[in-house]
Amino acid sequence: MIKKTIICSAIALAVAGCNSTSQQLNTPIVQNQTQFERYSAETFFDTTSIMGSSFSQDGKRILVSSDETGIFNLYSINTENGLKTQLTQSNDTTYPVRYFPNDERILLTRDQGGNELFHLYVRDSNGTITDLTPGDKVRASFNGFSEDDNSFYVSTNERDAKFMDLYRYDTKSYKRTLVYQNNTGLNVQSINTDGTLLALGKSNSNKDSDIFLLDLNKKMPNQN
Repeated sequence: MIKKTIICSAIALAVAGCNSTSQQLNTPIVQNQTQFERYSAETFFDTTSIMGSSFSQDGKRILVSSDETGIFNLYSINTENGLKTQLTQSNDTTYPVRYFPNDERILLTRDQGGNELFHLYVRDSNGTITDLTPGDKVRASFNGFSEDDNSFYVSTNERDAKFMDLYRYDTKSYKRTLVYQNNTGLNVQSINTDGTLLALGKSNSNKDSDIFLLDLNKKMPNQN
């Protein structure tokens, strides 16, 4: 009788334990009582991004790009009152590069129909925009102004789609001169302000890269 009582008690405890476990599994566990405010998807997507910053030569305007119309275009922001003026109305993504050092002209970059082949353009003070690096498959990037502000540097792949060559542009006529013809696949990094030294890079792997310094006053093999 004693054995039967012990067995029955054990069974009862096991059943009770199972019922308790089942109840715990079916009961939601509240870990945090913090209430979070909910926002609609429309609110989430209704945001405006602003990028870039370049002061005009008189310091009265800042050049930026904003997507408030649905696509990035250029705006100038008055530094005194914060008023914003739209400078471009393009259907192609347009980013700012910078103001010219001594006047109201602007350098900008944009692609064509979303192809991500960004060209370099100049916007005159009257609003006229000129493509400085035309070509269907050309991509270009700005590499800075010279020390005397009479020229600026641009790299493009128009000669060979695989390589970026470096050109010097005259700030008035936009006539250009080849500075460095890239025949080895090095990446143009930076040129010093007097245009005598060019920094080039080579990526060997994600853990190994090399930097080269080229003296542009010395004629190099296969260098025009």
